Amino acid sequence: MKNIAIYSLFILLTALSSCSIFKNGSKPSEPMPDWVSQRPQTGMYYIGVGSANKTGLSPNAYSQNAKNAALNDLSSDISVNISSSSVMSTLETDYNLSENYQRTIKASSNKSLEGYEVVDTWDGGDYYWVYIRMSKMAYKEQKARKKQAAIKRAKEKFLQAKNLRNNGSIYQAIHMQIDAISDLSEYLAENTNTSIENENIDLGTAIYRNLVQTINSIEIKSKENPVSIISGKNIPAEKMTLEVNNGSGKTLPNLPFRLSFTGSGLLENKLVSDQNGKLQIPLNKIYTNNQIEKITAELDMLSLSRLTKDIFIRTLIKKIPPPTYSLQIQVMSPTVFVESRENNLGRRSEGDILYNAMLQAMAKNNMRLSNTADAADFIIRIESDTQKAVTNSYQKTTMLDYTITVLDEDKRILFRKNENKVEGYGNSYEEASENAYQEGVNLILRKNFDDIKRSVFSQ
Repeated sequence: MKNIAIYSLFILLTALSSCSIFKNGSKPSEPMPDWVSQRPQTGMYYIGVGSANKTGLSPNAYSQNAKNAALNDLSSDISVNISSSSVMSTLETDYNLSENYQRTIKASSNKSLEGYEVVDTWDGGDYYWVYIRMSKMAYKEQKARKKQAAIKRAKEKFLQAKNLRNNGSIYQAIHMQIDAISDLSEYLAENTNTSIENENIDLGTAIYRNLVQTINSIEIKSKENPVSIISGKNIPAEKMTLEVNNGSGKTLPNLPFRLSFTGSGLLENKLVSDQNGKLQIPLNKIYTNNQIEKITAELDMLSLSRLTKDIFIRTLIKKIPPPTYSLQIQVMSPTVFVESRENNLGRRSEGDILYNAMLQAMAKNNMRLSNTADAADFIIRIESDTQKAVTNSYQKTTMLDYTITVLDEDKRILFRKNENKVEGYGNSYEEASENAYQEGVNLILRKNFDDIKRSVFSQ
């Protein structure tokens, strides 16, 4: 038991000793050096001075934080000037991206800085300080080597992209152009001069212009525009098919598009052109009270931007205006054939009361009446009858049962509604049946036709 107590005490003291490195308010180990209070000035070096709070951190953690702060300070000492002949000069005019670019390049430079040296460190008690520097001459040489290597990689990809575009492989060409300009991301504010086919060009500008030209060469079209569609009816696939080509008739597969629709019923809003360059718009039926709706397809620049991991290049690609095409849809109300068999106490009724109520509801909703079932888009069938119910000496009572069925042009049932025991009262059974039928009329106008619209003609 005594040994256990001694061991527990040893563990406790070790833990307390380990925690001492996380204490606040420790005193500076040495007097404050001049570089902490006054930033060093030199024409030969880029300077970085940074500090980090030690509270709650291990020595490795707070010293690394201080070094990162010093690197950030050093990179801010390296200015980014936009050359008038660089691609960034064009982008600044078109999209006002220079501030975004400078932030991105600064963050990127911090990760790629090489050849700096830690001149001194100082433990200031609560804060830990780091002083670093990097030779301006060494940085210039290092940057020149990296830049030439980047230009070489980008040039090879640029030439490959031109061949791909000439062969009609537009998606692959765009991908290669994005890769090429991503290689030059750190140098887009500078001249990126190179020679291609004995011509001196700024490579970054050439890649960007070719990328825009490639995107602008994409055309979207349809066989007919506008198209006429009947509301609530299945839409023929050929009417919802777009073709993507390069302007010279060559179809373009694998390109991503986004869809927008002014109506409802669109099943999804992202498509990729198939191997035949077709875009099959996922709209099986259209549900609307409007006479005109519109579907718009545009090249999905967000999807294309994800072909690179470079944050600034992603922003740049999303700024490029996409090819766009709008398909106008002329929406026609459906033609409906209505048939009814209305009985009264088991015998054929002389009047078609529910039939007329259905025609009234159709007229209010701008639906067209067909004279024959074969010419109709939809068929509404009504079957009804009344029967005597328990009565008393003061009045007679009947019950109306009716069924409304909606079929498509292929006689497939789309909707069925049974209304049972609709009561009617009168001095005679005939009068009570008329009253029950009038209640049925009210049900059709107030409720049944709305149910049909929601089920058949609405989404």
